[in-house]
Amino acid sequence: MSIIPLSKFYEQDQFQALPDHCTAYVEVNLEAVKKNYHLLDKYLGGSKCCPVVKANAYGLGQYPVTRALIEEGADVFFTASIDEAVSLRQAFPHITLYPMNGMIPGSEKLYIDYNIIPVLSSINQIQSWAMLSAKTGKKHSAAIHFDTGMSRTGLCKQSTKTLLNDLSVLKDINIKLVMSHLACAREHQNNKNQDQISIFKKIASYFPEAAHSLSASGGMFLDKDFQFNWARPGLALYGIHGTDKPDLPTLEPAVNLRAKLIQTRMVSPGDTVGYNANFKIVRPTKVGTLGIGYADGYVRALSNQGTVYFGNHKVPIIGFVTMDMCMVDLTDIPDEAASEGTWCYLMGNPTSLAEVAQSIGTIGHELLTGFGRRIPRVYR
Repeated sequence: MSIIPLSKFYEQDQFQALPDHCTAYVEVNLEAVKKNYHLLDKYLGGSKCCPVVKANAYGLGQYPVTRALIEEGADVFFTASIDEAVSLRQAFPHITLYPMNGMIPGSEKLYIDYNIIPVLSSINQIQSWAMLSAKTGKKHSAAIHFDTGMSRTGLCKQSTKTLLNDLSVLKDINIKLVMSHLACAREHQNNKNQDQISIFKKIASYFPEAAHSLSASGGMFLDKDFQFNWARPGLALYGIHGTDKPDLPTLEPAVNLRAKLIQTRMVSPGDTVGYNANFKIVRPTKVGTLGIGYADGYVRALSNQGTVYFGNHKVPIIGFVTMDMCMVDLTDIPDEAASEGTWCYLMGNPTSLAEVAQSIGTIGHELLTGFGRRIPRVYR
């Protein structure tokens, strides 16, 4: 299997200055990411803060984000896939890596060769890892994921019962971590959170020497009990809490999405804007076209309801967001505030990604991870 180092694969992540022809970019404030890491680490009060940098660090650049967090003392990281973990290992030889998707058959050698710890999610995976450990004569490390109510990955109820009734299959494995994942952490009053923590506490009691981890960003804010030994913040590192619980600590916004005004025109009443003649002009209107579209992560759901800011001036999206462009109504703001070549803010300042997500019925995760490959990330 050929693995491309992230430092090469995401070359656009290394932009520090924009070419003149650029029409959109994601601004990533790494100092804000670092501040959030320290705030979360302090909030955990002794539990270990283990960043999640899957999906290209939620779309923001896995390599530069991980490097920034290492500089601040982070040493245990979670990814989704083994490919993500291998790419990080090639760049950062000394960190501990846990890919959470489970040990896919045929991937065992990658874990050994790159010193990556598998998250075992089934009895078959446990048996396979135990056999490999016995064969090599080395007690290899692993995590075990127990499904406590997500019904996604992890040992199901019956498999959990089978394992806990006979732990001898683990005698050749060094269990470093037992973990699960909350289904309803976004809803802090949902009773399922209490159901899951009760189940997980019982399971964790069988592994007193291992670290215990139940919560990602949302769960770690529910209550101290949910934090256990390790917490796995992802979204919170980038400025979004991930739960509806009130009175939470203030996180630093880490992301802005910006686009350039590439053309303006006057459009007469009765004319239409965009595909399907979706927006009908009812007054003489100054229409501006922005050089960003859904291929860049400015999603189509924002058609006719998104807003952008030119300085302090708020203007609406009109018509459908297209693949490469979208249109705005500039009629009510001064010409000098939005001339061709002017940059505007679409997400992050002053409207947070969480607010944008809520306005279209989605979550911040989807917006962050949706930023397109062609749109550069600029770091400060």
